[in-house]
Amino acid sequence: MGLLTSLKNELTYLKGFIGIKKILKPIAANPTTILADRWDIIAKENADKTVFFFEDREVSYRQFIELSNQFTRWALDIGVKKGDSVAVLMHNCPEYISTWVGISRAGGAAALLNTSLTGMGLAHCINIVGCKHIIVDPELASNFESAKEFLDADIKIWAFDQNAPIAKDSDVKLNAAIAQFSGEPLDKSDRPSITIDDPCIYIYTSGTTGLPKAAKITHYRAQSIGRGFAAIMDTQANDRVYITLPLFHSNGGVLAVGAVITVGGQAIIKKRFSASEFWDDCVKYEATIFQYIGELCRFLTHAPHNPNETKHKLRIACGNGLRPDVWEEFQTRFQIPRILEWYGASEGNAPLFNLDNKFGSIGRVPFWAKGLLNLSIVKFDIKSDSEIRGEDGHCIEADVDEVGELISKIINDGSSPTNRFDGYADKNATMKKILHDVYEKGDAWFRTGDLIRKDKKGYHYFVDRIGDTFRWKGENVATSEISETISGFANIAEANVYGVYVPKCDGRACMVALDIDEGFDFDGFLNYCKQNFPSYARPLFIRIQDEIEKTGTFKQRKVDLVEEGFDPAKINDPIYFANPVSGKYEAINAALYEKICKGKFKI
Repeated sequence: MGLLTSLKNELTYLKGFIGIKKILKPIAANPTTILADRWDIIAKENADKTVFFFEDREVSYRQFIELSNQFTRWALDIGVKKGDSVAVLMHNCPEYISTWVGISRAGGAAALLNTSLTGMGLAHCINIVGCKHIIVDPELASNFESAKEFLDADIKIWAFDQNAPIAKDSDVKLNAAIAQFSGEPLDKSDRPSITIDDPCIYIYTSGTTGLPKAAKITHYRAQSIGRGFAAIMDTQANDRVYITLPLFHSNGGVLAVGAVITVGGQAIIKKRFSASEFWDDCVKYEATIFQYIGELCRFLTHAPHNPNETKHKLRIACGNGLRPDVWEEFQTRFQIPRILEWYGASEGNAPLFNLDNKFGSIGRVPFWAKGLLNLSIVKFDIKSDSEIRGEDGHCIEADVDEVGELISKIINDGSSPTNRFDGYADKNATMKKILHDVYEKGDAWFRTGDLIRKDKKGYHYFVDRIGDTFRWKGENVATSEISETISGFANIAEANVYGVYVPKCDGRACMVALDIDEGFDFDGFLNYCKQNFPSYARPLFIRIQDEIEKTGTFKQRKVDLVEEGFDPAKINDPIYFANPVSGKYEAINAALYEKICKGKFKI
């Protein structure tokens, strides 16, 4: 990298950090101005402009904010008080945004439920925030019915159908109730006293392990997410963001929506992601921004050629989780001018931004910004599943290119807004994410739960989730690195790598669930793995699946796969063992399973 390029990169990051700080400053300076107040002003300035495109409908700023006012009046009428929560179980639609904005203006906080949850998992999400009311999309009524028996308390059900008119004579309960109220704005004197420190919404962690946790998104955080990304993406009033992600998560529902509404821009909302319709939609609606999760980019690169895939007007793709094995093909094939990869969590305080399109990096901390961002990578022991501490009892900072856990200092005094940690609805869950006495007695740091490494220039790279990385033959195996390499083999649509217990062996052996295309070559795959991996990292077992199971935000599920291991009695999918005697992958039946468990093979 030449001197001029280095200087240009430094200026890019300096400009980005200054822009974020500048745009966040007014939020802290006006503690009684909540998100709805700011959006009320923007809606008034852009009353007749379309804010949401959805299927064949267009919703104006006036319609959007008037409906949110109706929801505010409704929430106050049914007795929602400051600090109360109202559950929302709805598919993506423009009314979704009006719903939670309206509830937040009344002092309540909408609990945005994952639409793929059912039964005990869904009930858990409702219980932990104590909802007394729930808004249910009729299409999701069966999901809620499956959860009712597990609820801790009675809850009032309000059916709301975005496909039905909002009218007093409507057969849909909430549609009729909302129609009773005016869409005119309420005076602040008619609303509870709310500050930026109060909850605005609850967003749930995706639950790749254990039950989901309800992250508390305050009015400060909700505003800062939208305004911060408006700054780093330089969004303008003529920008249109294409949202295929679920609105119940912060990436699609708060970040993408907020980044354009903040400047009077527009959002294109899709009910659900469709690889076959993606580029046609981008061209049809003239999208300029695409909000992604890495797996969506993977789906698109595996999709057949679409004539519109390079006829779009996208100027930037913004998101997180874009892995190196997909990155270059995605950007080159679809001619995306700029990739803005970033790192962060709904509840976290460890933001990273890749502002200069550095291939594979989740973001950078320049040497001059280390004190500003308060991030650190500490040495971590995979075997004991804990940070490594020195003789003085404090953590040890990882060396350059050494893998460790990324942590971020918690500062809730207002001096460093990005370092706030508001936690979860469950106080015990909050405490588990805090690491104490890291570098000095009494300090507190947020645990990301991610293994990260950084290079000498401050670029950070994702390695794996703590708990996903496993040990085999005394070596650490990072599932993400293995899956990236495996995905490069012919006729593999997707790979999900995890470690499984093998009787009479220490650690966990590498197993991979594969979604394969016709023509997959088992022998060729085994040779490919021998050429690309050391012996301890090669997949000892293969599980063939029609589709890799994912969370509502497209993260791969591993917990059930780990528990089922390679036992043919528990698994209906075809499973294979890399037999060291035959030198081939062989289908596992009961007899072969018994031999493996009795230690008949030298593995």
